[in-house]
Amino acid sequence: MLMDRKGKLFGKISIVDILIVLAIIVCLVGVYVRFIAQPAAVQIKTQSFSYTVYVRDIRIMTLEGLEQSVGTKFLLGEKGRSDDIGVLKSVEPSSHMEPIVKNDGTVVMANAPLKYDALLTFEVNGTVNDSGYYTTDYKSIGVGADLIMENKYICTTGKVTEIIDD
Repeated sequence: MLMDRKGKLFGKISIVDILIVLAIIVCLVGVYVRFIAQPAAVQIKTQSFSYTVYVRDIRIMTLEGLEQSVGTKFLLGEKGRSDDIGVLKSVEPSSHMEPIVKNDGTVVMANAPLKYDALLTFEVNGTVNDSGYYTTDYKSIGVGADLIMENKYICTTGKVTEIIDD
């Protein structure tokens, strides 16, 4: 017989005593896990990737500042953030086209005087995983995202058009 009439296991140990000891052990394990145990270190693998940003409707001074900035690091110009968004590798300028309404009411695309567009290529060391591309400061870089880019020469905005795995 395992239990006698007094509720003792093998006639010696009370069931209530066993439950109290188990509750104390569970509490001690919980305190250890919550306050003492260190979480497992997550390994984040960084890799280099490139992305292109299309900048529209800029003045010649901004274009010259961008061309002067090739090889320099850019930061994210959002308020309260200064994330590293990569090194500018190349600038491909083009004429800025705007719709012009002719006298007969038709609309044609024409070169806008003193305005330019540019395709910027950045290279950054960041994190690439199933959920996307991120800078080392965990700024998401995705196609279609608007970026405010700044360095010591200029501050401008553009739209990410392509991401290239290196």
